[in-house]
Amino acid sequence: MREYVFNGLVMSLVWMMVRGSASGTTAVFGAAVGVFTAYRFRGVFGNRSIHFSSLRRIPYALSYFRAFIIDLLKSNLEVAYIVLGGKETDPGSFSYSHSLEDRTALAVLANTITLTPGTLTVRCTEEKLEVHCIRLEDRQEAREEIENMEEKLKKVFNDDN
Repeated sequence: MREYVFNGLVMSLVWMMVRGSASGTTAVFGAAVGVFTAYRFRGVFGNRSIHFSSLRRIPYALSYFRAFIIDLLKSNLEVAYIVLGGKETDPGSFSYSHSLEDRTALAVLANTITLTPGTLTVRCTEEKLEVHCIRLEDRQEAREEIENMEEKLKKVFNDDN
């Protein structure tokens, strides 16, 4: 029960930040909805819940988010350059063998690849990802970026034990 209360309080803080208000009404409403939501969806992520020990993962999550935003901006510029006629496209797929054991981390990695312009996760298995990119000659650079994201996700999801 303690983890539901803690998760609810974390959601309450997020709610207050979204609302831009730290009033008592907002805090109580956020806590009530947060605790209810944490309890109701307790089975969605298995036994994963937010604990005080999870707070030390925040810097790793911020590092991952920063790297994702940088890759997102770079990819947007490159795809815009391709669309405006500056580069030839050479689309194709390649396989990327990953070492993630946590399924949530794997889903985040696959979605990160798909969200980045010019790349798409076509298939995701326990051993590898099939990635399509707009310029196959850039696949080594894409592999390095995916590897960088994978290492950051291992730290966020504590998958390197």
